[in-house]
Amino acid sequence: MAESITTLCQTGNLEAAYRQACASLAERPDSQFAQTDMFTVVLTCLKKYGGQADVGSTARWVRKLAALQLPGVVWRDEQLCWEMHNLLRVLFKRPYPPHAEIAELLLSLVGLPLVAVSSVGRSRLLQAALKFREQLPAAWWDWWNLELLRPEDFVKESYTPAGTGKAIRLPALAESAYGSYTKSLLKRLTAGASSARDAIAAAEALIPKMEALAADHADYSWLGYHRAKLLVALGDTAAALPTLLQIVRQKSTEYWACVAAAGRNAAVHRC
Repeated sequence: MAESITTLCQTGNLEAAYRQACASLAERPDSQFAQTDMFTVVLTCLKKYGGQADVGSTARWVRKLAALQLPGVVWRDEQLCWEMHNLLRVLFKRPYPPHAEIAELLLSLVGLPLVAVSSVGRSRLLQAALKFREQLPAAWWDWWNLELLRPEDFVKESYTPAGTGKAIRLPALAESAYGSYTKSLLKRLTAGASSARDAIAAAEALIPKMEALAADHADYSWLGYHRAKLLVALGDTAAALPTLLQIVRQKSTEYWACVAAAGRNAAVHRC
């Protein structure tokens, strides 16, 4: 009698488990049991290679899972998000993280059809991924979907450094995410005609969301700046300049923003 996929995974015979899961899924592609068996194999592989911090192998198994396009299931999605979160946290602690491989891993996730629901695991994945914001592909933002931020993600946290006795407030996850998304759009808006065309609609849709967010969270101090930079990139300098001037007055080291906004040296004298 053939061993079950669960047993094969538990004993580390992952190649046999994968072959058996592939055969079962090919025979019954709509079976939830066959889909779950395949996910079990892939998750076991992700745990194995993630535990070894083997980014390339982890990305390869994520791509295999994405290629199958299994329907999203909340509990499976949550497990996957936590595994990716754990790996990214380990990689961030390295003195020299493998940024090229991390970019490959983050891109591989975009192909996964997750259920569009908020969850702790999804938020933790975003939190970990933002540590590598320079490696996040443009498609990541649509895939993760900032509309799925939880109420808790909008709350600032704080910590007290040892020996200081003074608490420091940290940006909320939502604040960091919207700031990083804005920077991603700005790069695309200035990267070239084809990239800019794709980003214009996204930027125009984001601006009113940022305005609403700023109205609800006055303590998101840099949100207005990010919004103003988007307006400048879209050509609406007049609407952006008042916000940039206010920030320039508050942050003397950011005087260059005034020049970028006005597009002429005379702006410096008005700062």
